[in-house]
Formats: sequence, C-alpha cells, structure tokens
Amino acid sequence: MKMLLQGRTPRYATRGVTLIELVVALVILSILAAIGVPSMIGLIRDARLSSYTDLLVNGLNLARIEAIKQRRYIMVCTVTDPNTSTVCMNSNDWSRGFIVVDELTGNVIRREPFQGGMSVQIVGRPINFDWNGNITATAAQPITLCISGRQQQQVDVQMSGHVSKKVNSAVLCS
Repeated sequence: MKMLLQGRTPRYATRGVTLIELVVALVILSILAAIGVPSMIGLIRDARLSSYTDLLVNGLNLARIEAIKQRRYIMVCTVTDPNTSTVCMNSNDWSRGFIVVDELTGNVIRREPFQGGMSVQIVGRPINFDWNGNITATAAQPITLCISGRQQQQVDVQMSGHVSKKVNSAVLCS
C-alpha cells in the first residue's frame, strides 16, 4: 500500500488557503492598520506644517534678496486668495497663504497658497523689506504656524531681515 501513495500528491496540498487562514490574516492586517493609521495621520500633519513653515521662510528670504537685488521695498503679506489677488490685506490671519510683491510696481513676485486646517498668526501684519534687506518695522515679528494637535512652529524675522525657524515642542496647537 505504501507503494501506491508514493507517486500521488496529497489532496490538501493542491488547494488554496482555507477560510480560517484568510480570517486570521485579515484580523492581523486590521490590527496593524488600527495601530498604524493614527500615527501616520500625525506624521502627515507634521510634514504639512513643516512644509508650510519652510515655504514661509523661503518666501521671506526671497523677499529680502529681491529687496537687496532690486534696491526696492518688497512686501510679504496675506491676501484673500493667494492664487489671484494682487492687493495685500491688513490682517493678522495668514492661514490662506501669502504673496511677495514689489511695492513700487505692484508686481507679484511669488504666490504661496496654504491648504485648509492651518492657523497662521502674525503680529505686525505685512512684512516690508527695504533695499538693505532690513525690515521696516519697530520690532521683530514672530509668526506662529499651527495645525490642531501638533507642535507649534514659529518663524522669527529680526530687524536685520534674518529669518529663522524653530519648533516649539512645549506648545501643542489647539
């Protein structure tokens, strides 16, 4: 009898996965997804906040360089719609985005729209750079960027026009 079974493959080896194996695999996959998805959402929000902060720092540095290069006043300000507007708003809320504009000609040098869900607060409203690259204000202007539940990021603009970024890990945005 042993001779008869040697050449044949067992019946169970030719089939696919069983229903029990499929259910166990799906349970394990759903547990991993339940653990991983919330942390991925936080990671995506942190990356978006960091990206917006970098865009603002780059926009401010561009304005400073253009002011020095063109020997003109260059302004960074918020607008109602960064994609189309050319006139600055006199507002502390920069959550829609900003533009970099030549004050003399009114030409927009750069447009940076922000997506929803972010709060950007600034003291001093528009930031003006003079032809030496200094800001034309009475004090340095901190800009605070927040996305709910994430660490606050801040951009500091010194009187000399130097722009720096820092993460305030002690403060979570509400």
